[in-house]
Amino acid sequence: MRIAYLTQSYPPMIGDAARAVEQLARGMAERGHQILVITASERNDAYRALAPNLTIVRLASLSTAWRVGQKFLVFPRRATLRALREFRPAVIHAHDTFQLAQAGLAYARRVHLPALTTVHQIPLFAAQNKILRALTNLVMWSYAKNILQRFNIIIAPTPVIAEAVENSAGIRPELICYAETNILELYESIYTVLITPSVNVPTGGLP
Repeated sequence: MRIAYLTQSYPPMIGDAARAVEQLARGMAERGHQILVITASERNDAYRALAPNLTIVRLASLSTAWRVGQKFLVFPRRATLRALREFRPAVIHAHDTFQLAQAGLAYARRVHLPALTTVHQIPLFAAQNKILRALTNLVMWSYAKNILQRFNIIIAPTPVIAEAVENSAGIRPELICYAETNILELYESIYTVLITPSVNVPTGGLP
């Protein structure tokens, strides 16, 4: 199976999402699947890293003052689409709901591929001004709902995130905790369902 993971952060960058994607990518590669990871470069310039069954495409990035140890992608759409065209995945799994997700969804729609996403963070804006905070959170959740409903499956790694997505976006995600011992088997079965021609998985969830 050819699987593409789209993620803003990936080790050596820090964070739960980075570690979770690495766990999936390396685990699936060890199980014999062909894996592509598209992520931000930790050293700003773009480059590729190769391992058995695993290709990591690092895109041009900038340092961010508000997120220590993280990088911000610089207009990654064109490079993302090019990498996906070269790799030709059977399924796209996004771990980012912004630039990479938009590019991944555009490619999936163009070539009729299934796409799923894992929501690792709740979009909350912690401003001191209550009105500004409320308005900003409303806009961010409106955006989240708009993009999440375009995926075939939405996954939450914790009950807190699952509840927040359901309450604020009106979308009920599948709950899959990364601490589960059979995490690779779980995702392998989901990917298989998604790419099976006889199974029509509607946008928004498993049948």
